Parts: sequence; C-alpha cells; structure tokens
Amino acid sequence: MTPGTLICITGPMFSGKSLALIDAYEKAQKEGQEVLAIKSAIDTRYHKRQIVSHSLKTIPALPLHSLQELSHCSAELILIDEIQFFNNNDADILFSLLSQGKTIMVAGLNLDFRGRTFPVMKRLMAEATEHKEMHALCALCEAPAAYSHRLVAGEETVMVGGESKYEPRCKNHFEYAS
Repeated sequence: MTPGTLICITGPMFSGKSLALIDAYEKAQKEGQEVLAIKSAIDTRYHKRQIVSHSLKTIPALPLHSLQELSHCSAELILIDEIQFFNNNDADILFSLLSQGKTIMVAGLNLDFRGRTFPVMKRLMAEATEHKEMHALCALCEAPAAYSHRLVAGEETVMVGGESKYEPRCKNHFEYAS
C-alpha cells in the first residue's frame, strides 16, 4: 500500500485555514472523491455540525471529541479543522490512517496565545508531507501576522473563541504571555 499524504495548514486566527479546508472539500466533491470533514465537538462558535470560515462559507462536518472514533474511516480524503483542540495522542490514529493510503489535511493554529506550539500540531508537522503556512493581517499595523493574541483573561491553553477573544498580530505587536 502506498503511504498516505499528510498536509498541515497552520497559521494564526483569521488567516484562512478553515477556508482552505472548505476549498479542498469542494474540489474533492467535484472530483467524486469520498471525503469526510471533521471538527472538534467543543467548537460550537458558528455551528455544531459544520466547518464555518470567518467569511461564513460552510461545509458539513462530523463533530468528534476524539479522533480515536475514526479507526474505521472509509473516506479517501479526511479534513480536520482546529486540530489543536484534539489530544496529542489522537495523532496516532491519523498515522494509522496514513498507513492505509489516506490523504489527511489538518488545519490548526501554529501557536497558542503564549506563542508556544500545540503538542498535536508539533507532532503532525514533523511528519507532514506538505506544510502550508498561512498569515493574517496584524490588527494593529496590517503587517503579515503569524500570532493569535488573546484579548481576554484566562490561563487555559484552549479557549474557543472568535474576534471578541482573539486578534492576529505581527511579531512586533504580539505580547508574549507567561
């Protein structure tokens, strides 16, 4: 069996990661591929059963608490949004699916609000066949932004939110949290 392909799309909030997954879904559908889109069940910002871009473009998605639920997936293409919301151990099931020849495209934040890599993203990026790094525009100066700056207090690493909680920032305007 030919090993599969792992594509990681990374970047800060508002950089177009979800839109890239939506575009890949639509292209695969036109080509007649069996495709499965997945989102974390904790991400209910726009819709419980859809991946929604910030521009409000949507595709249907299966909400999961753990990727372990994918062990018997028949889809040729698996798209996973907000991979940072999943556990680092969930990467194991993705590697198993890759060994079955699947194509997997994951999208997630490159860094948390402290400027640190999410463990699951770090692990997947190390094994990625392809990496697409996306940038947003800094909310303060409109330079290319690679950071997600948290606007609200909270120590938890994962805090689901949109523009009321986060904004993209460039390196010069990003404030590292301790």
